[in-house]
Formats: sequence, structure tokens, C-alpha cells
Amino acid sequence: MRPKQWVLVAAAAAAMLFAAGLLFTYAQGGWTWLSLTFAGMTLMGIGGIVEVATSRVSLHDDALECGTVWSRRRYPVTAIASVSWEKGGGVYLKLENGGWGKLPDLGYNSQGLTNTIRAWLKRHRADRQT
Repeated sequence: MRPKQWVLVAAAAAAMLFAAGLLFTYAQGGWTWLSLTFAGMTLMGIGGIVEVATSRVSLHDDALECGTVWSRRRYPVTAIASVSWEKGGGVYLKLENGGWGKLPDLGYNSQGLTNTIRAWLKRHRADRQT
């Protein structure tokens, strides 16, 4: 699953607003603390676009892969004990070793994503038993 289109549009709109602020403040007074702040925010906005554009959750036969270009994580299906979600908190994987893994927010309904992963886990466990 890739992020919903509106998430990418929102990140791009924010970056464009930061760039417009940079251009406006630079045109008004050159390099000031405000124009430098907008320059930094523009760079962070571009990083946000890259992060959103490369975010994903992939369900493979043997593992779940998630993350962005900077931090990809791979969870083997045998290492996942369960999946849960909490309103406003996103989707979490409970791992067999007792740890937790958080999935990136892609703009989807957390409960729906949780149910999809539960069905994937159930199908894999049923295939393993037969």
C-alpha cells in the first residue's frame, strides 16, 4: 500500500507555501532570519515530500515490509504475534519477542489496515498448518 494521494498533495502544498514564503521574504529584504527560516522549512518540506512519496506497507508471502526510503523495516511473518490499532495512534505490530513495531501512517483507516494485516496473518498461518 502506498500513501493516499491527498497525503502527498498536502505535503507538496506545505512545501510550496514554505518556498513562496522564502521567495517573498528574500525579495523584500534579502537574507534575513525570516528568509533563512523559510529556507530551512522549504528543505524540510522537500524531505517530507520524499518521505511521503516513498512510504509504503507491503505484504509479501513471507514478510511485511514497511517504512520510507530512509528507514525500511522487514518483519518476517513468523515474528509477528498480532496486530492492533488505537484511535489516533496508528497501527502496531506485536512481535513474538515482546517488542512492538509501528507502521507508517498512509492516510488509510487504521482499523481497515489492521483488519487487512490480520487476514494476511490468518491466511499465512492456515497455509503453514496444512
